Amino acid sequence: MSRILLKAASALNSECNYLLGHLSLDEFKFVGVEEGAMSAILVDPHNKCLIDIIENRKQQSLIRYFHRYSKEARAVAKTVAMDLYSPHI
Repeated sequence: MSRILLKAASALNSECNYLLGHLSLDEFKFVGVEEGAMSAILVDPHNKCLIDIIENRKQQSLIRYFHRYSKEARAVAKTVAMDLYSPHI
């Protein structure tokens, strides 16, 4: 499973030019990173397509990830569906 996820992540567009209007964010245990760590996935909820795999679900990592996008690109995102894990709020 780790090999499949790493291959999928390497095929994703990492150009950070735009975000979709609606996003889904969830976490999962990814053995490919530090022991016990949870990674996050960003998904297009309408097309059910994987957008990206984020190294971990910690708030600082999420902030760092989304700051790769311009302010204009971030402004396009109108909704984010997620669970109530406190760093996501």
